[in-house]
Amino acid sequence: IPAEQGQTYASEVNAIFGETSALTARNVEEMFIEITRKLPPDCLTSLPAGASLLRQTDTPRAKGGCCGGGEKGSS
Repeated sequence: IPAEQGQTYASEVNAIFGETSALTARNVEEMFIEITRKLPPDCLTSLPAGASLLRQTDTPRAKGGCCGGGEKGSS
């Protein structure tokens, strides 16, 4: 979407807007840092002992294509 449209929508819903690229990783780390700065101060300290924010999965992701989706027709 055009940056102006994204910024307008983000303002309407009180969200953070930033242009990133999954392909080149441009601004991805910066956006995560910005998001963590906006979290309530006690957000991470109120987790139970041993809790993890990382989602564990048993199925490996396919490689290739945009966002790891693989190519159509490949097996």
